[in-house]
Amino acid sequence: MKSTATQQGMTLIECMIALTLGMLVILASTALFLSAQKTYLAIDDSARIGDTGAFAMDALAMAIRQAAYADHSGAGTVSPPKPPGQTLFGLDDTTLIGRSLYPDQRRGRGINGSDVLFTRFMATDSAGAIDRNMLNCAGSHSARKASMPVSAEAIYNWSIFYIALDTGGEPELFCKYRAKNDKFRADAIARGVESMQFLYGVDLNQDGLPDTFLNADAIAASDWRKVVAVDIALSVHGHSRGAESKIGRSRSSRLFHRTIILRNHPYAP
Repeated sequence: MKSTATQQGMTLIECMIALTLGMLVILASTALFLSAQKTYLAIDDSARIGDTGAFAMDALAMAIRQAAYADHSGAGTVSPPKPPGQTLFGLDDTTLIGRSLYPDQRRGRGINGSDVLFTRFMATDSAGAIDRNMLNCAGSHSARKASMPVSAEAIYNWSIFYIALDTGGEPELFCKYRAKNDKFRADAIARGVESMQFLYGVDLNQDGLPDTFLNADAIAASDWRKVVAVDIALSVHGHSRGAESKIGRSRSSRLFHRTIILRNHPYAP
């Protein structure tokens, strides 16, 4: 006579143990995923900060090296006209109005105490034709062709840098320049630049080297022609926020620093 096998199932205790182990596996997988996601965001944010800081610093360095440039390739002994005023100067703790009639039209105190840098350069050749190799901070050449005799105001273009907030309250590095209608306009070129500070290397003994570094307020109007170097400090923050509560949540940030030597000796005012 065959014995009939009885069908047996899991007990309640076994079900609870299986559920507990399953939950532990799910929790471990979730923690691993969140950790990997946090690491990815941190690496991505660090790369973005590095790219933004490098781009902003390169734009500033190009404008500073270009300051006071004039085309001396004309025939004979004809010299280019001197610029109408300073070719490099700054303002401490200031932000500007983007669209304006004047380059230095102020909006108020600087974002996080940020400074403003003004540079000027000859944007035409010696004959008054647009020099397409000379670009302003927005990456465009001069919008004007100077009539003869060449006007200094017409041929010297601007590259101006300042920090302002966008519509969402984010700080951005702005580039201000003269547009086609002779008015000034500004474009945002680097998001997340929250602070920008300048010190100016002043050559006191005329040996071509900076003897002291001063902020803009400490430099007399007649001494800007003695500036031979610019020391730049930028603070750039990332876009990803930490996993804290909305109150007090933080972002990663990095400080960028560079000293740029001027290539062109400024004209005396």
